[in-house]
Amino acid sequence: MTGAIIAFAFAAVPATAQSFEASSVRPAPTANSTAPPYVKVDPARIDLRLPLQEVICMAYSVRASQVAGPEWLGNMRFDIEAKLPEGATEDQIPVMLQSLLAERFHLSIHRENRLQSVYAVVADKRGLKMKPAPDEPAGASPVKRGCGPRLHAATNSDTEPLGYKVISSREGDRVQGTQMATLIDFATLFVREPVIDKTNLKGSYRIVLDLPLTEGNPNDPVGDIDPAIVSALEKLGLKLEPQKAPVETIVVDHVDAKPAED
Repeated sequence: MTGAIIAFAFAAVPATAQSFEASSVRPAPTANSTAPPYVKVDPARIDLRLPLQEVICMAYSVRASQVAGPEWLGNMRFDIEAKLPEGATEDQIPVMLQSLLAERFHLSIHRENRLQSVYAVVADKRGLKMKPAPDEPAGASPVKRGCGPRLHAATNSDTEPLGYKVISSREGDRVQGTQMATLIDFATLFVREPVIDKTNLKGSYRIVLDLPLTEGNPNDPVGDIDPAIVSALEKLGLKLEPQKAPVETIVVDHVDAKPAED
């Protein structure tokens, strides 16, 4: 599989996808080029100031390293203000962002599996420290976010959505779940490269990740790996190993640098 490229060209979003009720898209003022990016979400609206690459990440649930396109995508910031339809949920925002990108930037993409650097979660040879857990009720599953940790950080509360629970305090976050996919999902917040599961563990486990607060942007760790995730995984009898693997990549076929008018 490593030598094969799987590609399928398509419009950026299907015609039946949900859209924001209203939206405004503007290049961010150059005077604020050094100001930190932000994501603000409430039940009625979403406000972003991000490079377009990160908006694509949020829309397609991938890491920045999984977006291949013009270099300016990672540098040019845009202010996006959008009104959510009544009754819309956080889980629907990525599809709405896909629709916005297609309508305002005329984004078209295709997907390829490309060989790239990853970090694999593997079982430590000294033995697994997680214990099996009862199976979850039917329908419970972790949420996949990719670059969406920005969105998660902006909206998370001490709730238990779809198979995991995040308890926040002044010291950091405690993530509790039962599926390996939950662990992989949260590990991506602390690692620059994509994270994949190479544990071969099946079923449910009692997973607890203690993730202390760190200085700076949690989506932009200093170095390749934040030590917080290394320590949290060690307590579970797991570790991260650098590897090469085929990773799904969003390849930008066309995108406008200037958004269409409101």
